[in-house]
Amino acid sequence: DHRDLHSFPTRRSSDLAKQKTSIQEIDKMSGPQFENFLFNLFRDQGYEVIHTPYSCDQGADLIIKGFGEIIAIQAKCYTNQNIGNSAVQEIVPAIKYYEADRGIVVTNTDFSQSAIDLARANDVTLINRKELLKWLESDFRNLS
Repeated sequence: DHRDLHSFPTRRSSDLAKQKTSIQEIDKMSGPQFENFLFNLFRDQGYEVIHTPYSCDQGADLIIKGFGEIIAIQAKCYTNQNIGNSAVQEIVPAIKYYEADRGIVVTNTDFSQSAIDLARANDVTLINRKELLKWLESDFRNLS
């Protein structure tokens, strides 16, 4: 069962249903807080989530397993700063190191054109602020 993360998430657990995290709250998060936010988000969607070591993480912050694939995740939470090539350059070897099927870089901002081009050439998925907002909106839209 292949899962397209562009439409992620599609369902919620009761734990996450109690929490509404806004993009403004995400903007105030530190890097480790953003990683933990994503950890919980992916876990509550049914993925097995592994937090890599804070140092020597080999370019990935999280490894998620489920729905027929392993995905290396790089999380970048910044204030008013586009993400450049380095995030893509970090995730590419992490895919091989962690024997992942693919890699995703998630940010609360946006990506430089150079990072977009490099990601496209290496089959890395980029989730920018707009895509992250879609995740949050789809996450909360189905709450009754």
